[in-house]
Amino acid sequence: MILVTGVTGQLGFATINELNKHVPSNGIAGLARSHNDKTNDLSDRGIDIRFGSYNDYDSLVSAFQGIDKLLFISSGEAFTDFTLHENVIKAAQAAKVKQVIYTSTQRSTAIDENRLSEDLHGWTEYALKKSGLNYVILRNAPYMESIPQILGQDVLESGYHAPVGEGKISFATRSDMALATANVLCSEGHDFKTYDLGGIESVSFGAIIDELSKVTGKDIPFSSPDTDDYIKSLADASFPDVAVQALVGFASQVKSGYFDKPSNDLAGLLDRNPVSVSEFLKQTFAA
Repeated sequence: MILVTGVTGQLGFATINELNKHVPSNGIAGLARSHNDKTNDLSDRGIDIRFGSYNDYDSLVSAFQGIDKLLFISSGEAFTDFTLHENVIKAAQAAKVKQVIYTSTQRSTAIDENRLSEDLHGWTEYALKKSGLNYVILRNAPYMESIPQILGQDVLESGYHAPVGEGKISFATRSDMALATANVLCSEGHDFKTYDLGGIESVSFGAIIDELSKVTGKDIPFSSPDTDDYIKSLADASFPDVAVQALVGFASQVKSGYFDKPSNDLAGLLDRNPVSVSEFLKQTFAA
């Protein structure tokens, strides 16, 4: 039995749908906090919906009973409370889950074991490796679907201006990641492996804007301003402080090359090249 956590989320729902193309419904379970349209749809297909929450250890132990492979989708809430991820790992141990597949994040730097308290994904990867569980780590790149949101709704008129320098990201689509994840779940030979699920090439935001200009036929401007000037422009536009911090932090990571991790792992798991940024922009912005 394979259990997918977070089945009401975008990645979880997409993954369980891909998995169901290869695995009968009676071999799949999904974890959710409560009923909604997605859980009803999955139940109607014969998929076993189990209820539990990362902040409720006992509910996880119950939900994980009889599970061979567990897709452990990371929680955004865990960034401020690592015990949520700790509960998942301990519950998997208690329920004798045979393999845990964890969705981590792409990184170009090694995990610093002396700073695990500041690094949720690093901490979780480390905890899995020390747990005695059979594990697979999927380090997911930033979703390509986030590009329009990053660029902003006025990008075609105003362009994109952020202190990202020439930093690059190996974006991948959520649908490609979901398919690759499903392929890992329904096949063998992945024990104790770490996969970088990103594009085979990294791309800068300058290159994205150049490509977007070609796709739309518009001369779209791009600049990488000084960080202080960027912060001022966000404040002048009435961005809340928390949003300013998030945008500045993201730009800093991009500029430093944090997400510049091109890899053939995703292509290998898909048995084809993943969707490129150029293809995505054409699909998304072409008139």
